[in-house]
Amino acid sequence: MMNIRLLKNKDIDILKWDKRVSSSQNARVYALSWFLDIACPGWYGLVCDDYRYVMPVCVASKYGFRYAYQPVYAQQHGIFPLANADIADGFMSVLQQNFRFFEIQVNGCFPLKDNRLELEEKANYLLDLNRAYDDIYGTYSADCRRNMKRAARVNVIKPGVEPELLFRLKKEHSRLPLDDKTFAMLEGIARAAVQRECGFVRAAYTNDGEPTGAALFIRFGQRILYLNAVSSPKGKKNRSMYAILNSVIEEYSGSSLMLDFEGSIVPGIAKFFAGFGAKPEYYQKIKYNNLPFLLKKLKK
Repeated sequence: MMNIRLLKNKDIDILKWDKRVSSSQNARVYALSWFLDIACPGWYGLVCDDYRYVMPVCVASKYGFRYAYQPVYAQQHGIFPLANADIADGFMSVLQQNFRFFEIQVNGCFPLKDNRLELEEKANYLLDLNRAYDDIYGTYSADCRRNMKRAARVNVIKPGVEPELLFRLKKEHSRLPLDDKTFAMLEGIARAAVQRECGFVRAAYTNDGEPTGAALFIRFGQRILYLNAVSSPKGKKNRSMYAILNSVIEEYSGSSLMLDFEGSIVPGIAKFFAGFGAKPEYYQKIKYNNLPFLLKKLKK
């Protein structure tokens, strides 16, 4: 029999939690305690036995009901390490006992048996860097290589720039301005990752020194995560993000790492990722709605 408990983070043994996440085959930086503290202060965790399996749960309240949700900048959580169907069903049952509504995203694809759960498959994009750079470049699409030729002429790439450049460009050039809470979350994640020496910001400049784009990457486990990025109008014209990503691919080519582009339901962005030779990796969005009738309609 499994003993699965829903614990508030203050009652969780953080050392055991982080060790379990880090040692898992499906390790994700989003599930580490420091990342959760920023993305979802007051987070909870499902803990099976003595941290044999763990699962982050981000909780909020509305209309007097608690619900579990997937926070911004955390693409996917799930059960660590990978779980079979019986264990996954046990975790989902505990969620249903504690929440009348949840909408979460989990790594791996659970063959869940409960037909009250709505499942949606989503695509992430991964690029295997365990090849020579020339071999990887050879898998770029014709359109990507064409954009790279322009990018190589007009961009100067600088590694290890301060996160403040990313923040400034986000404030000036984000297509959809971020609210204060979301922006503070991005700042917190970026600063914490850089301080822990697992994150870095890479930027593109014109030949005369004008910054045109920046991206935040986090290295954890076997992945380099392309977490957030922004380009100015000139950066879009200069294909600055092509140059930034290509520089990371070139630097880490021949390693055992994967470049994790994260996914997108926007076809143009998905095409951009695939243009570098990245392949889809699938994960699940799981929704459960047992709210009263009127509230259920509001959450549809």
